[in-house]
Amino acid sequence: MRELHEEFGLDLPEHRIIWAQPFPSMHPPGRTGWLLALHLDASEVAAISFGDEGRDPQLLEIGVFLSAPDAVAPLQDRVRRLLADQAGGTVPGYHTGKTSLFP
Repeated sequence: MRELHEEFGLDLPEHRIIWAQPFPSMHPPGRTGWLLALHLDASEVAAISFGDEGRDPQLLEIGVFLSAPDAVAPLQDRVRRLLADQAGGTVPGYHTGKTSLFP
């Protein structure tokens, strides 16, 4: 949630997360990184204020991101996993409404 604030200027509660999955970290290698997904309403999208990391931050439709030749391929793969899990109704077992996502 700290990264959500730092990268997008949004402060949202943990219970808004609809999907979370650990992946091997790209930076630094050997650690664990996470992809978190949540729904944003129009006012939250309008309130996004990109941080100072990255070269050209922008919001893209998911299909555009997945087919972009200059997107980070491992991130595209992770979003495909999210979409496959949602289509299959998969809910990570480590997150419920009554337990913290991160122990």
